Amino acid sequence: MDYVVKGRDKHYNILWLSYIAYSIIYILGINFDGIPMAAVFFAIFALTVIVFVFKRLSFDFTNRGRIVWLIYLLLCIWLAMMYIRSDVSFFVSPRLYDVMAYFGVVLLLVKPFPFVANMFDFGYKFNYIYLFIFFVPIALSDNSITQMFLETFPVFAIYIFLTNKYHSNKHILLALVILVLSLLVATFEARRNLMLTFGLYIMFGGIMFFMNGKAKSSEIKLLTALLVLLMLIAGIGLYKIESSGMFSTISGRATENTREEVLVAYAIDMANTKDLVIGRGMGGEYYNPGVDKDTESGEYNDYRPHIECAYLEWILKGGIIYLLLYLILFIVAIWRGFKSKNALCKASALIVFVQLIDMVPFGLHAFNLKAFMIWLAVSVCLDDNIRRMSDEEITAELFTKKTKLLPWQKNSK
Repeated sequence: MDYVVKGRDKHYNILWLSYIAYSIIYILGINFDGIPMAAVFFAIFALTVIVFVFKRLSFDFTNRGRIVWLIYLLLCIWLAMMYIRSDVSFFVSPRLYDVMAYFGVVLLLVKPFPFVANMFDFGYKFNYIYLFIFFVPIALSDNSITQMFLETFPVFAIYIFLTNKYHSNKHILLALVILVLSLLVATFEARRNLMLTFGLYIMFGGIMFFMNGKAKSSEIKLLTALLVLLMLIAGIGLYKIESSGMFSTISGRATENTREEVLVAYAIDMANTKDLVIGRGMGGEYYNPGVDKDTESGEYNDYRPHIECAYLEWILKGGIIYLLLYLILFIVAIWRGFKSKNALCKASALIVFVQLIDMVPFGLHAFNLKAFMIWLAVSVCLDDNIRRMSDEEITAELFTKKTKLLPWQKNSK
């Protein structure tokens, strides 16, 4: 019997749609009388998040354990100090990596299930739309747009594919197609960090598919394994054939060292105890001239606000203290998630684990749906009530059986 998502709420659709609208307008750079329209939808999203927080706060200190709450409290206090040390303009910026990039931490205060259910419900519909827009980054061919696009629009598919235990084969297959398309886009655009991330999502989602018993017969398992092997061989063959053609960009960048100069500049400028321990605040920068070019003036900036490695970024912004608090919380979430009794927590632990890997080549906090998914996964893993639930209880909490009316019942209506 088919299942439908329980507890669907149209207010969550406002949350998802406002951010998707923000992303589209941000990508297109639309302004109205000098006002960036992305800022308008940024405000809508921020207000929606605030409303959700106040409506769904959960202060059950026994639900996550005292150690977790202590780490979380210290993390929030340190984040507040990082904000205080930032310039005022940082607080009103609608840009990807500024103030709202750190919003996901509030998800540890709210009940996870409504967000999980509504991500499923919205994702089932939105994944079909993605099939018609996946080529946008290739058409625009801009690194920042590709990064934003692939960390926003395929997120619902990522979440559905990794939690495949609870979905029909139709939704799982669609999610897999979207992940493969996203991996191809990342390859075309030579985004090595995104190639790694989507490769890991596909690999771990495939492992979960078999572990969850979705492939029930040995024939399906064999056919699936052969299909994956054939896709791998075909992919390698196509790459070799077109290494100087459609894949020329990634071929050229595969062995290119694009970050050595930046890392050296960062190490020189951050070589003091104070900056290493407490960082330079949320708006902190490091001296590295000749790298970032101002699009308006055409001149290069002497200081960079970000570095393409999250581990170093956290030290820049909040020092080793912030990095350690962040890692402790995430490692505890992974440990508890894998020790749980259900596939939702295990899938959430994998999402958090992929984030720790992704933080090596990139993985920065950003105002995108990927950050939302990651913090939601942390919230699920750290929730003691959810971790103790069986898959049957998770299904009962999130879904309800879809009843089909018989012909005489329809007529009676």
